Parts: sequence; C-alpha cells; structure tokens
Amino acid sequence: AGGGGGKHQFHWVRLITLGDMGVGKSCLLHRYCSNQFRAKYIPTCGVDTLVKGVSLAGLEKDVRVSFWDLSGHEEFAGIRNEFYNDAQGVVLVFDLTSAPSFQNLERWVREASEYASLADLPVVVCGNKADAAAARRAVREGE
Repeated sequence: AGGGGGKHQFHWVRLITLGDMGVGKSCLLHRYCSNQFRAKYIPTCGVDTLVKGVSLAGLEKDVRVSFWDLSGHEEFAGIRNEFYNDAQGVVLVFDLTSAPSFQNLERWVREASEYASLADLPVVVCGNKADAAAARRAVREGE
C-alpha cells in the first residue's frame, strides 16, 4: 500500500472490536486512533472503521492497524457476521461498571469463533470506563 521502499510500505492488520452496546468501543478507538474523546454517546450503526499507524522497532514496514468497530446491537448481528472474515484479531471490550457486559464476553467469543475464518483468532480483553471508579466500586460491592 505504499510507494518506493522501506518505511513507505505498510503491513496491514485488521482487528474487529466486539462487546455490548454502550461499553465504549467507539470511544476507546477514537481515543486511541485520533486522541479525541467523544463524551456524547453515539451508537454505531452496523460498522465504522478507524486506522492507526504504528511503527515497531526492527520492522522495515510500518504497521497500519485497521479497526472495524462493530455494533453491539442485536439488530446488526447479520451485518456484523459479514465482517469476521479476514479479521486477524479481536478486541473484546466490556464496561468496568457493568457486570453483565463482562459476563456477556463469553457470548462474543462464541460468535467470533463461529464466524471468523481463523481457527485461533487472537483475542484481547479490554475493560473500559476506568474513570468511573465510584460506579465500578458499587458494581463490585453488589456482586
């Protein structure tokens, strides 16, 4: 995807993000990819894409990580399932203030295993909304 040589060529990595509605998948990606925080909740309709360039020591090519931000809403399940093909990894996101969003991670792993083309798809689990410490404490105490 680049020109002449060395650092002008890119290695692309495609990651999909999964998790319940409202856990902050889009906010997390916008913060990471463009260092912007979106305070207003705007649900993802189907899918959104964001790209982040990463330079890794020892690699001739820069890495471009393409994040496919998939809606957690059940009405988009059919659309979401189309985006598992060619995924090279999954970022599972849950809300630290919501025990159900953590418990539902198992369902998201099952869905990814069913539709992804890679048998051993790498998965990273990310707890979000750490800034809501008081609410997180309340969830922990209520369990």
